[in-house]
Amino acid sequence: MKILFIGNSATYMHDMPKTFAAMAESTGRPVEVDQLTYGGCVLSRYADEEDPYGKDAREKIADGHDIVFLQDNGNCISSPEMTESCRNACRTLDRLICSSGAKTFLYIRPPYGYEAHGHTREGQIEAFTELFGELGRELGAPCAQAAKGFGYALEHFPEVDLYWHDNAHASEAGSYLIACCCFLAVFGELPEEIFEAGLDPDTAAKMRLAARAVSSGRS
Repeated sequence: MKILFIGNSATYMHDMPKTFAAMAESTGRPVEVDQLTYGGCVLSRYADEEDPYGKDAREKIADGHDIVFLQDNGNCISSPEMTESCRNACRTLDRLICSSGAKTFLYIRPPYGYEAHGHTREGQIEAFTELFGELGRELGAPCAQAAKGFGYALEHFPEVDLYWHDNAHASEAGSYLIACCCFLAVFGELPEEIFEAGLDPDTAAKMRLAARAVSSGRS
């Protein structure tokens, strides 16, 4: 299976795609991963055929994959105009992905650790989940529920630091939780005997529990 991740630092932090691949390998599911993750990039740039990033996206998608994950910048919930731009970008990229023979998946990014774009952390979780949940239903794209996963872990496992020192990007534990949510979206299950990315077993188990608690598998 070949999987492409398109997004920005919310995807590449701690090389989350590599963690995802190692998790798959550890359960007997060999996966080849690639990524297009320019820092701070918005999906509208990847969708624009005149933008250099858009040209890169078209080349990557045309390489041939089974699944392409899309992840947008957090400013997609900053205004109605940015939200509509995100929707249009996902629709454009979905058409390209489907034309290549692949399937679109949506990675619903976690909230920042602070208030952003007029939303509390809880408000961000709700806004990201609503926006990409609607897109998932429209496009028939399964969703990796990382936003809800962070919400669950923040409530139930406050002792685990999900954020890097900037309080915006995911920590190693947070990135593992994201990989767990992506794994569940693709495979529909998350075994206990699985790669733990160097985390202590208790923390890794808590992140898997959080992912399972909020994920709905392939749909």
